[in-house]
Amino acid sequence: PDGTRVVSGSRDNLVKIWDFQTGAEMFTLKGHSGGSLDIIRFSRDGKRVIFSDDDLVKIWDTETGAEVWTTTSHNCYFPCICSMANNEW
Repeated sequence: PDGTRVVSGSRDNLVKIWDFQTGAEMFTLKGHSGGSLDIIRFSRDGKRVIFSDDDLVKIWDTETGAEVWTTTSHNCYFPCICSMANNEW
């Protein structure tokens, strides 16, 4: 949202946060296992990013690279993920 970070997810189950200005990798986020990352969404303030794969939904802190929250999808597919106005999930 503020244009300072770019997030990528790939088939190797890694999520990466990049500095948009320099192109430098800031964080590599591990812990997904579904084979592909289907949904990527920033919170409105840009401080969190949420990812979904076949088995997990995770929220990561974009400033520290820390995992904030995880849940399993219980073999359900999440077609979309939304954030609320107060940035709570």
